Amino acid sequence: MAIEVRATRIGREWDATLSIGGESIRVRARTFAQITPLVQRALADAGHTGREVRVVTEYDDAKRGADHASAEAEVAAKMASEIRRSIIRKMRADGLSQDDIGAILGISRQRVSQLSS
Repeated sequence: MAIEVRATRIGREWDATLSIGGESIRVRARTFAQITPLVQRALADAGHTGREVRVVTEYDDAKRGADHASAEAEVAAKMASEIRRSIIRKMRADGLSQDDIGAILGISRQRVSQLSS
């Protein structure tokens, strides 16, 4: 199980704290990327080697929300593409030209060609 490290930005530095075995460990870092190696070094100095570290910040909930929204947008984009391809196949089967399909769908004739293949 990973050791959770709580990192907060104070001025121009990160302040990271954790508790392990009743002991509190605190490190300061200039950049977020420096936190994990500094914490691992502090853990090793305290006799806690080989432990996985997970750094959490006040921004984690917002990041999870953005990641979720991105995943949903990707699914929606794939669905829209599949629907558009299906419509183009139907229009082509009905004898519409690429120019007409493009005009109806609001895309270029070249894009119609790409989506047709």
